[in-house]
Amino acid sequence: YLSSSICGGISGGMIMAKLTIKELDALTEADKGRTLYEDGNIRGEVRSNQSGITVAFSYRYRFNNKTREIRLGVYPHIALKEIRDNRKAAFDLLSQGKDPALEKQLNKEREQQKQIK
Repeated sequence: YLSSSICGGISGGMIMAKLTIKELDALTEADKGRTLYEDGNIRGEVRSNQSGITVAFSYRYRFNNKTREIRLGVYPHIALKEIRDNRKAAFDLLSQGKDPALEKQLNKEREQQKQIK
C-alpha cells in the first residue's frame, strides 16, 4: 500500500514524494488502474498483464500553451533511474525551447532513415 503523498494528484496540491523501487515492487493486482505521481510531473499508470505488474511512466508538460505528454518507459523493463533520466532529458529540451515529444519523433524518423540506407 502506497502512502497518500505518493498517490495524491496534482490537483490535490500535495507534495509528491519520490517513488521507491520497494514501493513499485510491492504493487499488486489490486493496484491495477491506479495512477502514481512523483515530483517533476512524472506519472505512472499501474497495469497488469501476463508478465505481471508493470507501471507505464510518462511526463506531462506544457509547450506553446498546450499540455503535452511523453512516454518515459515501463517499469520494471526500464530501471526507475533511467525513467528519471529520461524525464530530465525531456526537461532539458524544454529549457532549450524544444518540444520533447517532437524531438523524440524526429530522432525516431532519423533512425529509421539510417536503417533504410
